[in-house]
Amino acid sequence: MVDEDKSVVIMKNNKPKYVLLDFEEFSKEATSEEEKLDNIADRILGDNIEAFNELAK
Repeated sequence: MVDEDKSVVIMKNNKPKYVLLDFEEFSKEATSEEEKLDNIADRILGDNIEAFNELAK
């Protein structure tokens, strides 16, 4: 199923408990999350560059 759908939800007591992911899909998601963090850090730095420059003196 994972080969076809790239992920499978495993139930326990009729509730979602685990997710089984294709490793390639997992890697894409991990990279995507890292990029999101980089974008957030860039935005914070850009929004506060004057303060960072003052602190660097």
